[in-house]
Amino acid sequence: MNNMKMKRVGLIALLTVLIVSVLLTGCGNGNSNSNSNSNSNSNSNSNNDTNQTSSAGANESADKKSEAKPITLTIHANTDNLEKNYNLTEVYQKSHPNVSFEFQISKDDNAQGLKIKAVADELPDLMFLHPVWIPGLKDYLEPLNDTAAYKQNKFAKDFQIDGKAYGIPEFTFGDYVYYKKSIFKEYNLSIPKTWGEFLDVVQTIKDGDKYTPIIMGAKSTWPVYAFNELMPLIVANNGQLWNEIATQDDPFSKDKPFYQASVKIKELYDIKPFGPDPLGISSDQAKAMFAAGEGAMVTFGGWYMAQAANLGADMDDIGVFLMPVRDTVDEPYRAINMVDWFLATPNNGENKEAALEFINWFYTNQDGFYQKVIDSETQMSTVEGVEPSNNPFKDAYEGITPEFVTVGIVNEAYTKLQAATKFDSKEFGVRMMAGKDLDSMSDELNEKWKAARAKLGD
Repeated sequence: MNNMKMKRVGLIALLTVLIVSVLLTGCGNGNSNSNSNSNSNSNSNSNNDTNQTSSAGANESADKKSEAKPITLTIHANTDNLEKNYNLTEVYQKSHPNVSFEFQISKDDNAQGLKIKAVADELPDLMFLHPVWIPGLKDYLEPLNDTAAYKQNKFAKDFQIDGKAYGIPEFTFGDYVYYKKSIFKEYNLSIPKTWGEFLDVVQTIKDGDKYTPIIMGAKSTWPVYAFNELMPLIVANNGQLWNEIATQDDPFSKDKPFYQASVKIKELYDIKPFGPDPLGISSDQAKAMFAAGEGAMVTFGGWYMAQAANLGADMDDIGVFLMPVRDTVDEPYRAINMVDWFLATPNNGENKEAALEFINWFYTNQDGFYQKVIDSETQMSTVEGVEPSNNPFKDAYEGITPEFVTVGIVNEAYTKLQAATKFDSKEFGVRMMAGKDLDSMSDELNEKWKAARAKLGD
């Protein structure tokens, strides 16, 4: 019996030793197998883990974008050219496959319409805004100072309100007189360098009784801007003139830039250079008429060059020059520089993050999209490091060194006074064109302005 017990105890002890030995060997293999192979296995595992993590991260990023919920960004603009001409959705979806766009087209000035939408919390996700609209909408817009788009833009900082940039400008452009080279050649006309020379050119074409000297779409009111809105800024050499007159009781008096510019403009309007019915012609009609060769000149911004081509104009017969507002060639040749179409987004939009991502994508020239737009729209770039491949306006600067007056953003004080007096420089110009007396209009406007300043406490 004792022998049996001894054998059983010995067998158990042997089995225990074998089991412990196997366990220890297994643990050793799990850790390093041997000291000489420790680093090799460790590095191999580390590299595999890194590669797998990197691959997984890239796949995860792509998967996140492809699997992200679909977003439709609404865009307020005056045209859908970004989609129609440049395939915005197709290009953007290469990196943002879940995002599509819906354009809300409006060709009319509609700051008030956007304000109504803002109050109703119905603003679109993205808006291309004229700078004059921004002060009235700023309480509803997201400041963009921290975006890459702002930091890479040449002009955004110059249009801040109380230190905040509520929009990023898309284009900068001059304002030009477009002319038909063949008509100038027919009348042996040179490019005018002073205001008097410009009036002489207009009068010569008018006397020829063959062509309308300047085609004007005054039915739409806004085309008058080249004269009644911009010339006062050139005369004053001050792109912030509208903000300055908000501090004055009599800014329309004879010793002030607005009136002084209006005197020059009246000299032009008295020639009646716009044909028999400028107040009956819309801006779209004026654009088409000039493109079709029905007039000698038209005044528009740089944006019209591409439109003229699209309207079938003979582009070899179209030249450009800067409006010569100066009286003598010894004076500085001042010219307007405009910055326009500020891309903005609401500060409480449902798709705000996606909208901000698009703004950065657009203005940092990702996928070369902004470059393509600049080249095709014949506009000048607002983005650092992006310049148009070809400048179609270089002839306008031949032989002159212009001093640019950049049109600034109007402030809240001016906006309030403008609303209280119903003053609109372009409407003022239309009334001048219709034959209203300059002095009486100016006196009446001074009275309204002074009363409004007193009422508003300015």
